[in-house]
Amino acid sequence: MVKKRKTERETDWDAPLETTSSVSLDSSVVDYTTETVPKKLIKYWHQRHRLWSRFNEGIRMDYEGWFSVTPERVATHIAQRCQSNIVIDAFCGVGGNAIQFAFVCERVIAIDIDPVRLACAKHNAEIYGVADRIDFILGNFMQLAPRLHGDVVFLSPPWGGPEYLAEKTYDIQSMIPMDGNVLFHLARTITPNIAYFLPRNTSMDQLAMLAGPSGVCEVEQAHMRGKTKCIMAYYGELVDMSSDPGPEEGTLPS
Repeated sequence: MVKKRKTERETDWDAPLETTSSVSLDSSVVDYTTETVPKKLIKYWHQRHRLWSRFNEGIRMDYEGWFSVTPERVATHIAQRCQSNIVIDAFCGVGGNAIQFAFVCERVIAIDIDPVRLACAKHNAEIYGVADRIDFILGNFMQLAPRLHGDVVFLSPPWGGPEYLAEKTYDIQSMIPMDGNVLFHLARTITPNIAYFLPRNTSMDQLAMLAGPSGVCEVEQAHMRGKTKCIMAYYGELVDMSSDPGPEEGTLPS
């Protein structure tokens, strides 16, 4: 399985990939309280301890991080499914997934194009005690991909904000800020083992087509309070062939 397979090529850690720059979080991130949290973030504020079990220890997020970070229990489950020597978190945001990967993987490469979110991710990883197992890279995954090597690529691209919920079907080609098909195939040049984190209303036909004519795609759904919140699509050796619940039937923990 993936977690026992050694990487055939090693990343050139001496190459000039940019790591986190010194960003003043105090000037870029607001510490909300029940009285000051913006109206649009109230529902996420009420879920803050689901997002982070150690929220009260000083977790930092920018505005976007509040509605884009993966709830911790879901991130923990995904990490177990992606357990490997080197996992690449292509859009790490404020670090929710990268931190959980670091608990079960030998090395995590966490990439984000936004210096504030990347600084938040590093800060949060320090709270969880796993910062030393994560390489934080400031840059664009689409540009860095040809130089990256790893066992698993985790894709959690920007969904375009909460507005995606207004659409009946989420089209990964047109609604992700970058073409979701192009993104997937770029990740596949690194490894066939890909985990794709997407909105609950994503087209299942599109996800199946990414696997190719002879490939397999496994889809899990995350349920919270009886409602599907998001889905995970697994490819390559990440697909669990021991049991076949059929498409859309696997369930992530709420």
